[in-house]
Amino acid sequence: MYPTVDGEYSSKDKIVYQGDEFTNWVQQNEFGAYFHNLLLPIASLDVFISRRYTFLKWETIIKELNPHLDLRNRVALIYFLHNLNMVLELHLVKIKLKIYF
Repeated sequence: MYPTVDGEYSSKDKIVYQGDEFTNWVQQNEFGAYFHNLLLPIASLDVFISRRYTFLKWETIIKELNPHLDLRNRVALIYFLHNLNMVLELHLVKIKLKIYF
C-alpha cells in the first residue's frame, strides 16, 4: 500500500504518478481530494510507477476542480498539463479549461 495525496492508501496497481513537481503543487494548493490515487512525491520512496491518469480521468478532474481554481492555479495547471503532453490530447476531446473567471 502506498500513500496518496487524498490522504488514503492505494495498491501499486491503482496508484498514479504524474511527477513530484505536479504532486507538490497539488499538495501545496490542497487539491488532494480531486486527485484520487495520486502517489505522494516519490523522492524518498523506492518504487517505480508509470501509470498516469487517462484522458477521461483528466476530464473529470478538470470539471470538478475548475470552479475552485484562481487564475494563478489555472495557469499552473495548464503548465503541468503541457509538460505532461496532455494539452493537445485534452483539446482533441474538447475539454475546456478557461483561463478567465
